[in-house]
Amino acid sequence: MNRDLTDNYERKFLDWRRACSGAESGKGEPSNSVPFGISLLILLITACMIGMVIQQQELESFSGYYAELTPGEKIIYGRLGFFNIYHAWYFNLLLLLLSLNIILASIDHFPRPGATSRAKN
Repeated sequence: MNRDLTDNYERKFLDWRRACSGAESGKGEPSNSVPFGISLLILLITACMIGMVIQQQELESFSGYYAELTPGEKIIYGRLGFFNIYHAWYFNLLLLLLSLNIILASIDHFPRPGATSRAKN
């Protein structure tokens, strides 16, 4: 009986390690792995840093900032959406993917109904 409990805890620990290391539980879905979530966070932080460095359109001082830029910077920043980065399609996509990643990872870590075993006295 004690050996069964030990095996059960070892199995749960190995499942937890596999999930944290990015190896999925046989589903082959990288969207709920921890490394994918960390990559999304890094990309999101990078986009936020760009939004802090490059002035956004909503600010009153934007017209003066925009006038000081070179024509090349205006074209590149404008096409990449850096002047309104928090509303750009790729920023919203990163937020959506990160949200889905957190939800899917949380669902994977919830205990399954009937998966808990009770020790018989």
